[in-house]
Amino acid sequence: MAHRKAPVRPLFTEEAIYRFDNLLEFAPPNELREYLLEIYHHYIIHEHETLPCNFSDMAESMQILFDLLRFLEEERKSKLKKR
Repeated sequence: MAHRKAPVRPLFTEEAIYRFDNLLEFAPPNELREYLLEIYHHYIIHEHETLPCNFSDMAESMQILFDLLRFLEEERKSKLKKR
């Protein structure tokens, strides 16, 4: 995957980044990913007869989120090794 430069004007404030960092300290990315996968799979199992019409878009968004959490876990592990 190609590395991209940070945006000139970040989308998030320092406060938002701080809060996100706190979330990941409480629930590391891999744990958060596992929790969300379990919830997502339960949703699919229970709603298989009546999935929303935008399910394909929702599934794609969830995959992007899961990929992000996997990447964040790798980043976290890399930073912890350097300490």
